[in-house]
Amino acid sequence: MAEFQTSMNLLGQLRQQSDQQAWERFATIYGPLVFGWLKRRGVREDVAEDVRQEVLLKVFHEIKGFDHNGRIGAFRAWLHQVMLHRLRTIQRKNIRSRLTESSDEANDDAAVADSGDRLAELWEAEHSRFLIERLIEMIAPEFQERTLQAFRRVVLNDEPIEAVAQELEMSVNAARIAQSRVLAALRREGAGLIEY
Repeated sequence: MAEFQTSMNLLGQLRQQSDQQAWERFATIYGPLVFGWLKRRGVREDVAEDVRQEVLLKVFHEIKGFDHNGRIGAFRAWLHQVMLHRLRTIQRKNIRSRLTESSDEANDDAAVADSGDRLAELWEAEHSRFLIERLIEMIAPEFQERTLQAFRRVVLNDEPIEAVAQELEMSVNAARIAQSRVLAALRREGAGLIEY
């Protein structure tokens, strides 16, 4: 799968803080990523929603101070740290009220926030895939389902194009054209958001 990263262009737009469209685009992509990632790790829904909102707010306030060192994944790593820090902060605020709750429930969210390196690896692995899938959802109305299936299977799942074409009852050339058309739409939709 191709490496996707948040572009310097979007970061520049976010730093201006007056670019409402850039902030809406960022929130549309990254809000569900943060929420879903926490939910899959067992964080309660109300806590995951609080963290999602806090992360977006924190990025808004601190993006001017973010120093992108030019390395692939620098923003992704920073965002992960912001997310875990916000989770820990919310947990500390809620810990007193949660003392009356079951200790298992109180410890579930804490286990996510304190697992460190293992979670960073999971975040890295899921980040790019999530962004690609989110962008595919955004462009899906432009394509037939078979075209999107061919793209997902060949590009994302790394299946042999010949086998995919045969199973989807299309020529290999048609599968390549589908791949090319979807990639072009992803580049268009992801302009200023991702780099290839």
